[in-house]
Amino acid sequence: MTVQDLIDRLENFDPHLEVRLMTQEGYPFENSITGLCDTYDLHTDNHCGCGEEDCEECNSKSVVFIVEGRQLGYGNQSAWEVAY
Repeated sequence: MTVQDLIDRLENFDPHLEVRLMTQEGYPFENSITGLCDTYDLHTDNHCGCGEEDCEECNSKSVVFIVEGRQLGYGNQSAWEVAY
């Protein structure tokens, strides 16, 4: 999924709704979202651990990560069936 795909899908929802992350289809959990980062953010101050000053992969901003927060409760396996 790209950032644009995510934006397009989110446009179908009330903008005031809380966003959570559903994880582990086999034993689902609902989690808060701590924030976002990309591969460039991870490279800043060598957080990626690659040890390279000019890491091509880290500098490419090739991936945006949704960072999981704390567990808020149990999820529902049906989420994977109805997700679009």
